[in-house]
Amino acid sequence: MILPVCCLLLSPITPCSGAAYREALKAQSPVDAEVLFRRAAEGDPSCANARTNLGLSLAAQGRLSEAESETRTALRIAPKSPLALAALGKILNRLGRKEESINVFEQATAVENSSEEAWQNLGIALADMGERERARRAFSRAVRVAPKSARAHSNLGRTLLELLRYAEARTELDIARALDPQNLDALSLLTLAEKGMGHHKRTALLGMQWVAQDPGSAEGHFVLGQAELNLGNRDAGIANLKRAAELDENHAEALYALSRALADSDPEAARRYTERVRTLKRRSQESDRLTMLRSQAVTSAAGGDWPGAIAQFRDALDSCGNCSMRADLEKSLGLAYCHAGDFDSGEFHLRAAQKLKPADSDVKQALNLIAERRRNK
Repeated sequence: MILPVCCLLLSPITPCSGAAYREALKAQSPVDAEVLFRRAAEGDPSCANARTNLGLSLAAQGRLSEAESETRTALRIAPKSPLALAALGKILNRLGRKEESINVFEQATAVENSSEEAWQNLGIALADMGERERARRAFSRAVRVAPKSARAHSNLGRTLLELLRYAEARTELDIARALDPQNLDALSLLTLAEKGMGHHKRTALLGMQWVAQDPGSAEGHFVLGQAELNLGNRDAGIANLKRAAELDENHAEALYALSRALADSDPEAARRYTERVRTLKRRSQESDRLTMLRSQAVTSAAGGDWPGAIAQFRDALDSCGNCSMRADLEKSLGLAYCHAGDFDSGEFHLRAAQKLKPADSDVKQALNLIAERRRNK
């Protein structure tokens, strides 16, 4: 869900005046906000905040390249604006330019060293990159500057959990829950920390609270089911594992646990669960092959080998069928055909991509360029 732009706007970086700016702050849709913030920015070129919010309104529409450009313009106006730095870092992260986003977030922490939000943004970006120890240090700093922030303690607890430092994670997550008793994220993470320490009774008690607060959580039922089995509560354990498998038919761990738990009492049911695990494994192998083909195609395209890229993207599409990657593969194949000079085939695949993902701005732009090229012939 895209939040209304009014929920995405930043506090003023520098005082901004003008009716257009004041009106833009009231905008309820990204499209309206774009128009009004653009007008405000043109009317007051010194207003970095207008440019930053223009960038955010574009980002809310998925127009990330344009969003980056506008945010960089804001930083040329106000080079040390922590808010513009935060916006640029988030946009770069969404563009997949993780290292660049981390560099920008580090600049933000240097500019505003006592900002919880700056350290949180840096920690999240580092965690996305798998830099868990660096993320731990960033979240620890967030906790130091905002000791009453449940979110900061929860993020630090999550990172400690990923580092397998279960006792330390439990401490942070207990604090997060004390600060915000309804924090489901902290509750689920705390349950996993207790599970990691082998505290089956405590895991079961917390697991019951987890599924009571979020009945639709497959993972919650799975963790509770395992804990109940470990405590010797076989019926309750199997019931929760079955519920996990119902909520998420691709939950391989729940299916495997059921195949083991039912092996003696219901061999036929155990066999069915085992077969489902094997099916998931085959699908995973097919997904790995698809990822490999796509990676090879991207490498060929980056090197200008368009015939090779086209062949590899076609192989990937054949393997994909109706998978979740189909729209992106159609788009990539269409663009590869265009680079190779085959605009008819390019248009065919770009239109297929557009049907699957109508809001993709890159596809729209490419189709417009193809149409313009034909008009100018």
